[in-house]
Amino acid sequence: MKKLLAFAIVAILLVSTLSVVAFANHVSKNASVDAMFALDNKGKGDHPFIRRILNRIADRLDLTDEQRAQIRQILEKERPVVQPLLEDAKATRQQILAATANGTFNEEQITALANHQAQNMAKLIVERERVKTQIYQVLTPEQRKKVEEMKERFEQRIRERVMQEF
Repeated sequence: MKKLLAFAIVAILLVSTLSVVAFANHVSKNASVDAMFALDNKGKGDHPFIRRILNRIADRLDLTDEQRAQIRQILEKERPVVQPLLEDAKATRQQILAATANGTFNEEQITALANHQAQNMAKLIVERERVKTQIYQVLTPEQRKKVEEMKERFEQRIRERVMQEF
């Protein structure tokens, strides 16, 4: 159960971090909502699932054009900090996979990679919370309440799914 709970927590952190970065990755000054939420401006295609989630959140919050512009500015400012952290996390994960391929295991190497990944994740969490706080300041009290309700519903669904495994 502890492993499943830990997995669920990591999944939530990863999804929320990637959502912020994904949102930031395509933001442009005069982008439409669809373009604003597209994920990859380097020709790799976009991710409709994440775009659909972010569009739904923006629609449910009824963000004004001014709020959207402020959020775009926050995300554009944060992108240069977050992008290298994500790239490092991906590279470290690939190193871990390579280091354990074919049943090989070097505890010192895996420990060093795991510690590096933990530090990286801590930095990503700090950045995510920084962005979240800045965006929260842009929202009206009603929108903040909606965000909290949406967050609670999401967390409840995760708890229910985790408990279904037992």
